[in-house]
Amino acid sequence: MFFRQGEAMFVDSVEPKYTQMQRLTKYDIGDSYIYKNKILILKTASELSFFSLTVDEMEGIFKWKRFHFDII
Repeated sequence: MFFRQGEAMFVDSVEPKYTQMQRLTKYDIGDSYIYKNKILILKTASELSFFSLTVDEMEGIFKWKRFHFDII
Protein backbone atom coordinates (compact mmCIF):
# COMPACT_ATOMS: atom_id res chain seq x y z
CA MET A 1 0.00 0.00 0.00
CA PHE A 2 1.29 3.44 -0.96
CA PHE A 3 0.07 6.96 -0.19
CA ARG A 4 0.82 10.00 -2.30
CA GLN A 5 -0.83 13.32 -3.11
CA GLY A 6 -4.09 12.44 -1.32
CA GLU A 7 -4.45 8.98 -2.90
CA ALA A 8 -3.97 5.42 -1.70
CA MET A 9 -2.74 2.65 -3.98
CA PHE A 10 -3.13 -1.04 -3.20
CA VAL A 11 -0.75 -3.35 -5.06
CA ASP A 12 -1.26 -7.13 -5.00
CA SER A 13 2.06 -8.74 -4.03
CA VAL A 14 1.28 -11.92 -6.00
CA GLU A 15 -0.15 -10.22 -9.11
CA PRO A 16 1.29 -6.66 -9.26
CA LYS A 17 -0.79 -5.85 -12.34
CA TYR A 18 -3.89 -5.85 -10.09
CA THR A 19 -3.80 -2.45 -8.42
CA GLN A 20 -6.50 -0.27 -6.87
CA MET A 21 -6.50 3.50 -6.49
CA GLN A 22 -8.63 5.48 -4.06
CA ARG A 23 -8.81 9.25 -3.50
CA LEU A 24 -8.64 9.94 0.25
CA THR A 25 -8.40 13.71 0.44
CA LYS A 26 -8.11 16.67 -1.90
CA TYR A 27 -5.05 17.88 0.00
CA ASP A 28 -1.45 16.67 -0.20
CA ILE A 29 -0.70 14.16 2.54
CA GLY A 30 2.00 15.28 4.95
CA ASP A 31 2.41 12.60 7.62
CA SER A 32 0.60 9.28 7.75
CA TYR A 33 0.41 6.73 10.55
CA ILE A 34 -1.12 3.25 10.83
CA TYR A 35 -2.49 2.36 14.26
CA LYS A 36 -2.77 -1.37 15.08
CA ASN A 37 -2.89 -2.18 11.33
CA LYS A 38 -6.52 -1.00 11.25
CA ILE A 39 -6.66 2.78 11.53
CA LEU A 40 -5.00 5.23 9.12
CA ILE A 41 -4.28 8.72 10.43
CA LEU A 42 -3.45 11.35 7.81
CA LYS A 43 -2.12 14.81 8.50
CA THR A 44 -2.33 17.51 5.85
CA ALA A 45 -1.65 21.22 6.06
CA SER A 46 -5.28 21.94 6.90
CA GLU A 47 -6.82 18.78 8.42
CA LEU A 48 -6.31 15.62 10.44
CA SER A 49 -8.27 12.64 9.08
CA PHE A 50 -8.97 9.13 10.36
CA PHE A 51 -9.82 6.11 8.17
CA SER A 52 -10.52 2.42 8.77
CA LEU A 53 -9.75 -0.29 6.22
CA THR A 54 -12.87 -2.15 5.08
CA VAL A 55 -13.79 -4.60 2.34
CA ASP A 56 -16.44 -3.41 -0.10
CA GLU A 57 -18.87 -6.35 -0.23
CA MET A 58 -20.30 -5.37 -3.62
CA GLU A 59 -16.94 -5.06 -5.39
CA GLY A 60 -14.83 -7.33 -3.16
CA ILE A 61 -12.01 -4.79 -2.85
CA PHE A 62 -10.36 -2.96 0.03
CA LYS A 63 -11.40 0.63 0.67
CA TRP A 64 -10.57 3.23 3.28
CA LYS A 65 -13.70 4.50 5.06
CA ARG A 66 -13.40 7.93 6.65
CA PHE A 67 -14.42 8.49 10.26
CA HIS A 68 -16.53 11.58 10.88
CA PHE A 69 -16.18 13.23 14.25
CA ASP A 70 -18.38 15.96 15.64
CA ILE A 71 -16.37 18.18 17.96
CA ILE A 72 -18.48 19.87 20.59
